Formats: sequence, C-alpha cells, structure tokens
Amino acid sequence: MHSRRVRVHLDWRAFPPPAACLERISVFRKPDELMNTQTIVSLIQEAMPDARVDVRSDDNVHFAAQVVSPAFEGLSRIRRHQLVYGALGERMGGEIHALSLRTLTPEELAGQGA
Repeated sequence: MHSRRVRVHLDWRAFPPPAACLERISVFRKPDELMNTQTIVSLIQEAMPDARVDVRSDDNVHFAAQVVSPAFEGLSRIRRHQLVYGALGERMGGEIHALSLRTLTPEELAGQGA
C-alpha cells in the first residue's frame, strides 16, 4: 500500500491574527497608524455620504457601530452589513478585529423613539 503526500499551501494573509497577537502587533505600530473610531466613521461616511454613523470602542480593536442611512431601505440585514463592510475593505480582520453593527433606516430609528 502506497501513501500519497498532499502538499497544501496556505496564504497566511487569508487568516487574521488571533486577538492575543493583535495586542503585540499594536505595540509596534505608531499611534497614528492605529485604527480609531473617527477613522471608521470617516471611511463609512466616505462610502455612504448620507449616513449618520456612531462608532464606539474601548480598545481601538473591537468596535460597535450604529449606521443610519436611507440607502438601507428595502435591504436585508445581511446586505446592509455588506455595504458597511465594503466601506471598510481590508481593514476588517486586520486593524478592525471585531465590529458589531446596528444598521437602520431613518424611519426605523424614528420608530424606536431614538
């Protein structure tokens, strides 16, 4: 019986670093290279100029965002999130380790009494 060898090549860039590594990586970055809430707001608003965006973070690695835009009208929650993730591009899984999203239309926000 012969065994076959299988060679698998994995591109390390396809897998984001674990959270523990992100802290060590951020130590070597200059402060102006770190992600922050205002940068995320700017990136989303650049892609969605009509959006009202609020982003919060305790550690500038894990973020929570509320995005209110008429562009979300008629879209599923998944499609809304895809629009926001598209605005952030390759930063997701890198500088932005985790992003919790709340996506609403202006009418949905008004209906919640906010």
